[in-house]
Amino acid sequence: MNGPEQPEADDDVQVEVSTLRPGAGVASTSPTRSPFEPRHSPRLRLVRVGAVLAAVLLVLAVVLNSITGGGIARWVRLAPTPTHALVTGEDLFYLLPNPPGVDILLDGHPLARVPLPGHPPPLHLAPGHHVLVWNLHLFPFMPLRCTISIPVAASDTCPLLGVPGTYLPEPAITLHASVPALSSGDAGQLTRAIQSALAARSSTALVQRGEHYFFYQQGQAGGPTRATQPLRAALTYQFLPNAGYPEPCTVVRPVIPCRFPGQDCSQLCTVAQLPDAVAESPTDWVAAAMVSAAWDYATLDGRAVASNLGEDFGLQLAVLRIAWDGATWHVTPILGHTSGLPAADDAVCDPARYSLSQNGTWSFMVTDPPPDGQAQFASDSTPTDGCVAVLDPHPGSDAPAVFLERFGVLLAVNQVAAGSGSGLPLADAAEQQLARQLAAQAQITIG
Repeated sequence: MNGPEQPEADDDVQVEVSTLRPGAGVASTSPTRSPFEPRHSPRLRLVRVGAVLAAVLLVLAVVLNSITGGGIARWVRLAPTPTHALVTGEDLFYLLPNPPGVDILLDGHPLARVPLPGHPPPLHLAPGHHVLVWNLHLFPFMPLRCTISIPVAASDTCPLLGVPGTYLPEPAITLHASVPALSSGDAGQLTRAIQSALAARSSTALVQRGEHYFFYQQGQAGGPTRATQPLRAALTYQFLPNAGYPEPCTVVRPVIPCRFPGQDCSQLCTVAQLPDAVAESPTDWVAAAMVSAAWDYATLDGRAVASNLGEDFGLQLAVLRIAWDGATWHVTPILGHTSGLPAADDAVCDPARYSLSQNGTWSFMVTDPPPDGQAQFASDSTPTDGCVAVLDPHPGSDAPAVFLERFGVLLAVNQVAAGSGSGLPLADAAEQQLARQLAAQAQITIG
């Protein structure tokens, strides 16, 4: 009830007119009215009773709200505007990166700047209800839309990712354009295109007699094995579109870097900040996919020695350049050290990071390095060349420790890496030269 109700035509309204002068006589043919006789119809009496009860309840709610420090307002909304002060940061959000050709609208207005995780300031939303829309132009993503309120309401549809364990300085709205926004047909075509592109980049190398490679049989732990004859090694990558992990990293044990906070790389992670030389066209989508490496070994006459031997660490990231011509997906892997894009080394170098984390002598350099310590990793465009790792606990004071991870085995390239009981196999002359070559291409000084 917003105001007093006007009498309806069929209400029985009685009006009594009397003089205000005391003692004045009244000439009337009607009997004197009792002061207890109802003056209004039953309908109007209910209106008055309801108004009194509403006023009593309002006063009671205000009193209880003041006693409970605003707690009652969380159960009963006394006004259409929020009745409690916002928690600091409750109205601040980041957005996840999108492929090229995506415009984000907030309440119908394009965002001049997309606030990405790690690149403040975040998006500041005013109190009230808001609508976010993703308009998509270059790729065949389906339209995206979600709602969010300040304070956040149960009816909101924007998915949120909290801060703990994500390296995000503020909560993020995680809706963004990626594989889930494609139709099943387009997603299937893209998956096949990614796998075909990875297969085309498989590489081979010769394992010389006496060199180490990782070997195991079903049900065995396995370990480094010396080749008794030359072997042909082939390295391939399998796309894992349903890996069950967003990235091959763990926040609590930062051995493998977390490159894409809030994204799921089994559904493709968009690279947000690109070096100029990476995207061949402004319409290229540079993304990272979750993959698994596998080694096959055969004699030079083609006899299989071992097949589908995984790395000791089974998940890696592979960076891809993706284009869409309106009918077909085109995918090109970006493998090897790329300035400004450290994730391009991860497909080859993540196993090296993991192997170092398992070494009792050098694990501290990837799990808890000194404040001035440096850990550098580099590969090249041929994955079978392996990854060079250069660990320098105190730059400028001592020579760094140099390692080469190849054929699934971590090798000590110099005496610093082999010392202090590391227990690592020693690289031969050819492997030492390969490590120096990889370091030089990445402009890493190893002395």
